[in-house]
Amino acid sequence: MIKDLRVEDDEILVSYDVTALYPSVPQDEAINIIYEIMKNDQELRNKTTMSAESIIDLFKICVQETYIVFNIKLYIQVNRLAIGASTSGFAADLFMEKLETRALTTFTNPPSIWKRYVDDTFSKMKKELVEAFLTHLNNQHPRIKFTTELQDDENKIAYLDTLVHVQEDKSVKITIYRKATHTDQYLNFQSNHHIKQKIGIISTFRHRINELVTKEEDKVKEEAHVTKALERCGHPKWSLKKRNKQNKQANSQNDRCGKVTIPYTKKLSENLAKIYKRYNIETIHKPTTKLKNILCNKMKDKIEDLDKTEAVYYNIKKT
Repeated sequence: MIKDLRVEDDEILVSYDVTALYPSVPQDEAINIIYEIMKNDQELRNKTTMSAESIIDLFKICVQETYIVFNIKLYIQVNRLAIGASTSGFAADLFMEKLETRALTTFTNPPSIWKRYVDDTFSKMKKELVEAFLTHLNNQHPRIKFTTELQDDENKIAYLDTLVHVQEDKSVKITIYRKATHTDQYLNFQSNHHIKQKIGIISTFRHRINELVTKEEDKVKEEAHVTKALERCGHPKWSLKKRNKQNKQANSQNDRCGKVTIPYTKKLSENLAKIYKRYNIETIHKPTTKLKNILCNKMKDKIEDLDKTEAVYYNIKKT
């Protein structure tokens, strides 16, 4: 656990981050890694009736048949993983898992702590080995390149949305990290969203504070910061009060007959939700028109109606 770390005088906290991970991972290598994992999985037959070969054939279609339209021209991504594709996340993660395992097991004195989330890592190692290990990482694959960030002069280093502080007694404490460009702009309370979504924001913040921040005085400061930020976004004081956790739910997951998603319209959506609730149906309120849709609706080329389904994109030439 990062919370239990001690950083001695000859050690330092380092973040080794991958540059442009998804566009750097070769498709064929990622596909082969996934295939080997499935082929060696003794429990695969209990998980699915499909063979590893059939799954990989389908996966190849998802990964290798990625198309985009730009300036009325059709392009296919011939290599690397597509940013934003649902298949790219775990493919890149498995690729990185193999790469980091090889790097850590072949270095003479690897980091004593190595944590990774997608392309961001958190590590602790000897100060004199930082550059040598960076070189070692960058020699693992010609396409994958790492950069480093060291704990600063104030003995702090950011990792994801946390800030790790090395204290005088060599132990660490954790607070919330915000970039210099962070504006504390959150969902305005007057926006056209269901009340549960608005109330849920403060619950999410409190959960993050309780789970990540280590010292009580820092928790108090962080909650005051969040409260002030939400007040500026129009959240009334009553919405920011702490609530007791409800152990009992009106309908358990097993009792629900299903879910229904409806566009959120103030009052009407609440009334419909009450009706659905009588029949043990959960209502999901989906926001309607957003400012982003209005301002950014012309950022992508329009796809003609006849091209949206059942289209074949091979060997297309505009006449």
